[in-house]
Amino acid sequence: MHHDYEDNEHVKFVIAFSDPNQPYSCEQWGNMPNGGASQIFIDQGSDIWSLFNTGNAFPSTAFINHEIQVHDLMNNAGSWSINTRITDMLEHCDSDCDPNPCSGVSEGDVNADNIINIVDVIFVVQHILGNIISDECEPDINQDGSVDVNDVVLLVNFVLN
Repeated sequence: MHHDYEDNEHVKFVIAFSDPNQPYSCEQWGNMPNGGASQIFIDQGSDIWSLFNTGNAFPSTAFINHEIQVHDLMNNAGSWSINTRITDMLEHCDSDCDPNPCSGVSEGDVNADNIINIVDVIFVVQHILGNIISDECEPDINQDGSVDVNDVVLLVNFVLN
């Protein structure tokens, strides 16, 4: 199941267990499946499990959304059930989970902060200088196929007006 979501930055698996080496060591758990995909921590006293257990079943599975809210709880969940819950959570994820930070952003809002201002101008200048900043939206303001001083001038005029 973990490998199905290894390239999805919005899905994380965490394993809390209170009985290391029963039946696997931390290293063995960490290498399942295909090199590991989970964060593992020892839950001495079962404190974490107690928060999310479902009828005292082992294993208990808690599905927590991007707003740190419990989406669902299950016991002895199979891969189909887990996949269904994860798919449902991803479908109901709001714009915070959008892999494209620029979707729905106004043209000219290069840093996607919902404000077109001098900071956007700085982002365009940095782009021209070769300092491409991660999560940068389209800096080609005039849509002519190149990012240059014309884009800076257009954006500066927009900000000043």
